[in-house]
Amino acid sequence: MGLLTFLFCLFLPNQIQAQTTSYQPFPTNYGLWHYAGYNDFGNYTGQQYDLLLQGDTLIDTVQYFKIYHNGISYNGAIREEAKKVYYLAKNASQERLLYDFNIGLGDVFSFINNPGSSSVFDSVAVVQVDSVLLSDGQHRRLIFEFGAIWIEGVGNLENLLEPTVNHAVSARFYLECMRSDTNFTYPLGATCMLSSFEDAISKSPLEMYPNPSTGALSLKSKTYNIDKVFIHNVLGQEVKRIENINDKLISIDGLKPGTYFIRIKDESGQYHSKTLQVAVD
Repeated sequence: MGLLTFLFCLFLPNQIQAQTTSYQPFPTNYGLWHYAGYNDFGNYTGQQYDLLLQGDTLIDTVQYFKIYHNGISYNGAIREEAKKVYYLAKNASQERLLYDFNIGLGDVFSFINNPGSSSVFDSVAVVQVDSVLLSDGQHRRLIFEFGAIWIEGVGNLENLLEPTVNHAVSARFYLECMRSDTNFTYPLGATCMLSSFEDAISKSPLEMYPNPSTGALSLKSKTYNIDKVFIHNVLGQEVKRIENINDKLISIDGLKPGTYFIRIKDESGQYHSKTLQVAVD
């Protein structure tokens, strides 16, 4: 979806009228947000990245859900309570409020403008409220002055982990697509998969055979020692994990025929990827 299509989807005539909708929460088991970069002229820059929500964690007895950049690097974790979404960044000592979906037309949202400081606040006002039709129903949408757009269960359309728009940069990212564990997608009818594996796959020194495979898989690398193996489906969901690897043969029993991504963690903590085809035995 290009920038013009993105903008068109924001202002479809049948979505402009405000509608009464039940609240649509953010995903908890799995969520994928895929962003693409555009310059000031609306041209695609070739840049893209993913944010992957997968797995939960307890931090000071509070349950959060972990966010990974490009499915690999841990960014931090979010939690939701009473229609408010909080973000605790990696290495941060204090969470900050990302979204408050209790607010409405004319209300002002105050936020920390400098995440490194707890005392630098800014605020923006809601100038329009309507809803967007997604595959699981209507999601309430808030449009703010200066351009930020929030959608319930989706977040800010320019960056899930920031509540407002960054006008200080010439190239900006826009949400191309999103999907969740409840199988709703943004925009309606979109397909969305973890694209970041593609770059990692092309650069990986990992040897893997046989491929396609029906049961056992041999992994070998001349440049690193294998510590853990993670297998993901085409949606980016982890379907199998192998730890404490004593040899270079792993079992893929139980996987249905199809395409998967093998993600290897080496002894230094670096990740490497390959595409795997599972064939019918």
